[in-house]
Amino acid sequence: MILLDFSSHKENERIFRIYYDMSREEYQLIAPNEQKTEYAKGFIRYTFEPQPDYMHLFMTIHSHNTMPAYFSSTDDEDEAITGIYGVIGTVDKTPTMRFRIGMEGVFSYINATELFEEV
Repeated sequence: MILLDFSSHKENERIFRIYYDMSREEYQLIAPNEQKTEYAKGFIRYTFEPQPDYMHLFMTIHSHNTMPAYFSSTDDEDEAITGIYGVIGTVDKTPTMRFRIGMEGVFSYINATELFEEV
């Protein structure tokens, strides 16, 4: 679903969060209330609704549209809380992916196969 959305918005960055729903014991994909591209295709503004306590944030993932997957200095600043982060690029061709775990501005890169059964 994420790749389909990203590839259908090739010219703009997009973002989603994946939560684990403790009450249903399943993952939920959450889109922001609003995603608005500003200034250039590589910059977005977005807002997410607060989630109930039984929803635990698993990952934040965004696109770099037609650019390669890489974590920019803006990503480094935005991804300040502890979590798993992903970026998917070249959505107009064969998508490229990068993932990392961040904690207080320190990051460790991980392979997609460590997160997903099928990549």
